[in-house]
Amino acid sequence: MSKFRHIRLRYLLSTLFFVIGVGVQVLVTSNRSALAAGFVNRSLTLDTTNSPSTTANQYTLDFRMPTPITNVSLGSLEILFCTTALRGACTGPTGMGVAGPATVVSASRNGSGITAPVMGTVANAPSDAGTSINSNLASSVSAARSIRVIWASAQTVAANDRITLVLGNITNPSATGTFFARFASYTTAGASTVSITGAQTDDGTVANSIQAQQNVSFKIQETLSFCVGVMPNATVPFYSTAVGAVGATFAGSANLTTACAQSAGTALSLGIAVDSTTTCVTPITTRTSGCNDPTSGVLDDHYAYAMTQTNAASGASIGYRPAAPTNYARATLQQSGVSCSAFGASNRADACINPVNEDQGSAVNVAIAFPATSSLELFGMSVAALNTTGSQTTNLARNSTGANSYGYSGDLAGTCTTGTSSTNCWNWNRTGFGTLASSTAPIDKESIEILFATKPGITTPSGQYDVYIDYYANPTY
Repeated sequence: MSKFRHIRLRYLLSTLFFVIGVGVQVLVTSNRSALAAGFVNRSLTLDTTNSPSTTANQYTLDFRMPTPITNVSLGSLEILFCTTALRGACTGPTGMGVAGPATVVSASRNGSGITAPVMGTVANAPSDAGTSINSNLASSVSAARSIRVIWASAQTVAANDRITLVLGNITNPSATGTFFARFASYTTAGASTVSITGAQTDDGTVANSIQAQQNVSFKIQETLSFCVGVMPNATVPFYSTAVGAVGATFAGSANLTTACAQSAGTALSLGIAVDSTTTCVTPITTRTSGCNDPTSGVLDDHYAYAMTQTNAASGASIGYRPAAPTNYARATLQQSGVSCSAFGASNRADACINPVNEDQGSAVNVAIAFPATSSLELFGMSVAALNTTGSQTTNLARNSTGANSYGYSGDLAGTCTTGTSSTNCWNWNRTGFGTLASSTAPIDKESIEILFATKPGITTPSGQYDVYIDYYANPTY
């Protein structure tokens, strides 16, 4: 073969390969242009819940038009819920329902509202019954798993436009796991009774899942912190020494802890009787300094308190009852080992100090005044005020109204004020229990100041008198 002929053959082969290459390239390009474009930035959000079998759920389908865009007219959408993502037969997720019927809650383009489409169904025309016209997505589909939305007139869209469609009244699949929504757009618009016709323009698939709810548990048990003690009045002023009128409040106070760490014990002294007309009231150095007991140390400068904390929804009541140690009757101030004969005006010579109400002929557990009469023999208690320092609540209220009250309304010497509160100072329940304060809601470290007052009669025997008190807090959960 000559050199010339060899060169010509190489040229012919190169030309043939070039032509074949161009032909292949043209064929591929032509085939791609025949396919619908895919939506981008696609998502399906289950707005209400991802739990199985729940009804009346809301789904949000969000996507962007393709770039370049296939068609600028968006007339309708077909959405198929399937167990698989690929084209072909669509098996609907078990238990899922959209034929309730589903509704169009809202529609928007690029965040702005557009005319909401109406809801159609697969079986909205005889020629369309049970068959998806979207052959690229499925060959057939059940109406219970298919949604069609149709705009009255086609919406004009551009490349990369964001379309958001919110659908309502959908029943979630009954089984956990992933399901898919295949959806496609059409230029067809019209009434809901008109079937979708015409060519598909764009399509896409999104996925979401149905999951069992996760349970996180936490328990809070019923709580109650309750303590009773005495506090040094001079160190931590609890009740205002400058205010003795009705409704007196605390001038300053300690932030009592649930463990009553600041308590100075439980012993409380009313001092030594000055005479048969002077009432000794705790704390005695504040109210009746003449009653001071020089042998008792700081005990004569204390007041009693009760602190409560509970998460009981209906609150708690705080009360007391006289205790019954071996050497003391369940009654009132008395000397150890004695037996009280009675508690009326004719029983002022025994070794028991009559309760304030019974000595004056009133009933047990009835609030009454504390008159400074030498012949009377009196013992009683009352609640001066509330302390909520350091507390998150102010729910506790004194039992300060009515015949069975314990609401202090006297002056600093223990004398009752005049007017409507003249019988609302002192009380003592020898035979049962008395309620000092209560709440109808939870209580956080709220305290009551408890005052005691006593006065002997002319014939009251000398000696040391004591009474033991059993306090309680009854929460209602």
